[in-house]
Amino acid sequence: MTGIGKQFIPSVALLLLALLSVACHRSSPLKRLGAIDSLVNARPDSALALLNTLLPDTNQMSKRTLMRFHLLRTNAQNKCDTVLTARHAALMRRVCDYYDRHPSPRGGREGAMLAHYLLGRCYSDMGEAPAALEEFHHAAELADTTLSSCDYHLLSLIHSQTSMIYSRMHMPADRLQELQKAAHYALHDSDSLSYWLYTEHSANCYLQLHMPDSFIAIKEKCAEAFSDMGYGNLSAIALGTTAITHLERGDLEKASRYLAEYEKKSGLFMSDGSIEQGRETYYYSKGLYLLQIGETDSAELYFRKELNTGKSHNDQICASQGLCQLYQQLHLSDSVAKYAMYSYAMSDSAYEESVSNSLHRMQAMFDYSRYQEEALKQSREVRKTNDRNAMLCIVIVLISVAFGIIIWVRRNITRQKEKEMNRMLLEYAKDKEALEEKRKELHVLLETEKSISGRLQSVISSKVRQIKEIGDETNQLHKELEDSKHLVQNLQTVIKQKSSQIDDLNKTINEYENLFKSSTFDDSGIVAITKTEVYAAFESYKKQRKNKPSKEQWQQLEDLIELYYPSFKILLKVKNRISRHDYQVCMLDVLGFKPGDIASIMEKELSSVSKTRRKLLKNIFHIVGKPDDFDRILKECI
Repeated sequence: MTGIGKQFIPSVALLLLALLSVACHRSSPLKRLGAIDSLVNARPDSALALLNTLLPDTNQMSKRTLMRFHLLRTNAQNKCDTVLTARHAALMRRVCDYYDRHPSPRGGREGAMLAHYLLGRCYSDMGEAPAALEEFHHAAELADTTLSSCDYHLLSLIHSQTSMIYSRMHMPADRLQELQKAAHYALHDSDSLSYWLYTEHSANCYLQLHMPDSFIAIKEKCAEAFSDMGYGNLSAIALGTTAITHLERGDLEKASRYLAEYEKKSGLFMSDGSIEQGRETYYYSKGLYLLQIGETDSAELYFRKELNTGKSHNDQICASQGLCQLYQQLHLSDSVAKYAMYSYAMSDSAYEESVSNSLHRMQAMFDYSRYQEEALKQSREVRKTNDRNAMLCIVIVLISVAFGIIIWVRRNITRQKEKEMNRMLLEYAKDKEALEEKRKELHVLLETEKSISGRLQSVISSKVRQIKEIGDETNQLHKELEDSKHLVQNLQTVIKQKSSQIDDLNKTINEYENLFKSSTFDDSGIVAITKTEVYAAFESYKKQRKNKPSKEQWQQLEDLIELYYPSFKILLKVKNRISRHDYQVCMLDVLGFKPGDIASIMEKELSSVSKTRRKLLKNIFHIVGKPDDFDRILKECI
């Protein structure tokens, strides 16, 4: 998408574009891409058209030129609001790998930064928020703000896109941080309009964080800045969105003035007085203001207009609440009840939708974590394979070197022997003269042999004695082996005794299970419990988070359940030993309390209660399923 606050290029650029398209056919592909790059931000549609003309030449491009082409083309498609798909993501992963390994000649990481940003945009359009956040964070880390060539415009866009993901995930604190960074870098890019737009968006985060004073102060400051810059429509819109907050605080004068300015200058209204689609909340603000000044007929008209034209749950809830307040003033109790019930139904629908979206986000996080684990596992396997191959190569090299050394040594020995033989032949004559001397030496050797034989006989006798000693040790080992056999027999006897005890325990467990299977339950006990004071006390705790049940009340509720269903607790603990906290969840669940009510009573998050029910489903009934399956199976026991 095009950057916020960038102006259209002058019409003279159209002539330049025409000249560029002619020149592109007479220059190299890399030079053409350099010329087209200057058009991507100002005229992405024209840049995309020129890039499409280069598609037939991609087979002749070098890898550097091809990666540059894909980067520019995906960037132009993104700025033209093209929905990026898995095909674009696969392509951008290749581009990211290339630019991660090949920084710019001047050492910058602008190409890698843009590539990871576009990969994050692909994941964002595909609904894979965790992967998109990772790529946006990676892209932001690649920015070097110490360089004069740092692309602050792109860095501002990265944090803006990150804030949009946090907005969809209902994380106002994180969204606020990203918007503040986006505004900071927009100011570095000399883009004042974008700075104030990001600042205005950050005001909504303060409202979600229950800081209405900050919300109003930032909105009014942004409206003043827009007005000074000549954007009266943006100023009116910024002030108009604060009308509800002023009405809730009882400031009718400001609410009236801001609504009038919103209607007059925002440019969002049709000729018939209706506002453009998606901004129907205005009808609630207007109706609430009219209601507070006593114009009930006009207020009803605006509330009903929002009820009929608003498509979102929020519009339906606001309209029904407005009508409910109106009929309370008119003392029409039937109408009050009607729209109160409708508001309650819409709130339930909005809550279910929110829970569903949260589950989808959790599933996406789980899928992404599992993908990362699989990728890490594959990486480890590849690393192990490479290590094995490297080790094999080293062993082969070492063996080859060893064989070479052995051959070299043997050749040297052979040469030395040949030299020695020649020397001996030359000295043969001399050896004849020394023959007698050698005979004398032979006699000495014979005497020495006799001496050695005597010593050898002594050694043999010693070895025979050692063999005898070893035989004695062998007999001792045989005795120890017999003792070990007796010990094994004793252990086998003990094992038989333990097996008998295990069989007795299994029979006892089977008797318990047969007892529970044969037990019959009915709803009369639950009906009786719901009429008690203890049950009424628990009903009241689900509406007030500040108080919680005492230990005595928990014990009274447990005693009532054991009174009407004596085998209920035993049934759960026979299935599996459970904690006190888990048993309390089971008691509230079987008495019909909703998960949200259980979370309120036990001062836990709804996600914690859902996790406990899923864990109990697996531990007690040995089933892997949803928390609702646990509720159904537990109630089937009754």
